[in-house]
Amino acid sequence: MTYWQFHLVFTFPAIAVALAAFLRVTPDTRERIRQTLFIVALAVVALVYTTPWDNYLVKNAVWTYGVDRVSMVIGYVPIEEYAFFVLQPFAAGFLLLALRNWIAGQRASSARTGGTPDHDTFPRNWTVRLAGTGLLLLAIGATLSVRDESWTYLRLIVGWSFPPIAIQWIYGGDYIVRRMRLWIPGVVIPTLYFGIADRIAIGLGIWDISAATSTGTMVGGLPIEELLFFFVTNVLVVQGLMLLTPYPKNAFRRSR
Repeated sequence: MTYWQFHLVFTFPAIAVALAAFLRVTPDTRERIRQTLFIVALAVVALVYTTPWDNYLVKNAVWTYGVDRVSMVIGYVPIEEYAFFVLQPFAAGFLLLALRNWIAGQRASSARTGGTPDHDTFPRNWTVRLAGTGLLLLAIGATLSVRDESWTYLRLIVGWSFPPIAIQWIYGGDYIVRRMRLWIPGVVIPTLYFGIADRIAIGLGIWDISAATSTGTMVGGLPIEELLFFFVTNVLVVQGLMLLTPYPKNAFRRSR
């Protein structure tokens, strides 16, 4: 299987399913466009922010790819990998928005029938924000302080992903905590899905993780660093969309 075939089998179907769910629970056309544009913006940020980091990984053989499994390389990274930087936010983003809009639609329906409406606002609890940010910064310091070569990939993931996650928590960590019903499936589902797909890709030789620069700890046959990578990337997408796109009141009325 080539890297493009991997996308055809795993990545594009995931996007299609998530998009179908998103369209089903978001009948307003203008709102569909507005929310999709936020995913586009996150995808662009992901591409720009991840490109130098991933080139560094490949240049230093932290992870490698099968030369016969890719069609083109830009810098040190296959073009299919650049595509993944853009495609993953769409898979995780449409799923998150589908879940969020469905939950919000249920609450809006409940409010119309006498239930309690949901107020999509920030409670401004700085204790939660600062405590969460402090834990993230502590994790960064602890991880970067370990100089063993086998921690290289883990250090690079933590150093690359935790700072923007900390910024998200400074901005709205209390809001995120209040939306754990949304955050948990929004992060866990794509993390497990792409983790399984990653395990298959490694088994097929599409790409591989260097034993010298990884801890060797496996979760279901998958290097723990890879599972952490998909976890933090989905956290970045989910939290980014949660903080950027509070749902408007007309999101669930079909446009005419």
